Amino acid sequence: MSLMKAAHVPTNRAHQSWMLDRVLELFNSDDGVKSGHLSVESFKQTQELLLKGDYIRREIPYTEFYIPLINK
Repeated sequence: MSLMKAAHVPTNRAHQSWMLDRVLELFNSDDGVKSGHLSVESFKQTQELLLKGDYIRREIPYTEFYIPLINK
């Protein structure tokens, strides 16, 4: 809060608490994927869109693109 006050950014504790709750919701997955991990399904869907939109030219293997640093 003190950093925001010093930067003249309007805020209050209730708003900060609300924002933290929203951010924490983003970390909780309903599909069983661990926070910070990329699911194969999400990767395939995204890759398909990128290929259709000509943003990438070839398929990239999931295991080549994503290597988890923590396997817990």
